[in-house]
Amino acid sequence: GDDDGGDAVDAAAKQEAQEKARKVASRFGGNREKCIVCAKTVYATERATMDQRDGTVDVLHKACMRCVECNMSLSQRNCVRVDGKLYCKTHAKAAQGMSKPKSAQAAVPASSAGASFVPSDGGGGGGGGDDDGG
Repeated sequence: GDDDGGDAVDAAAKQEAQEKARKVASRFGGNREKCIVCAKTVYATERATMDQRDGTVDVLHKACMRCVECNMSLSQRNCVRVDGKLYCKTHAKAAQGMSKPKSAQAAVPASSAGASFVPSDGGGGGGGGDDDGG
């Protein structure tokens, strides 16, 4: 009754098909780079790249290089990546504002997160000496 072998067979067949596709692609000179947006193979004629701050280069289709908010076609100059999604500069500001609190620990090193995202202006943290009454 507990035998769910169907999923395992499907997964194995899918993996086998992917492996066969990889072999065929390499035989025909495919470089097997995958698009960061749609995860499909990127060929030379449709290839676009985005340099990241950490020195890596993301590869994607020119057609996939669009803002997820307004669907505007993007270039390297006006494309910003926030939490793995592509935005135009206008929508990236809003996306960064929304994503910082939840992703600050995971994506941003603690040293830089503390410097720019501590809401300490106007709190009672620094002015304790004034309230003593003396």
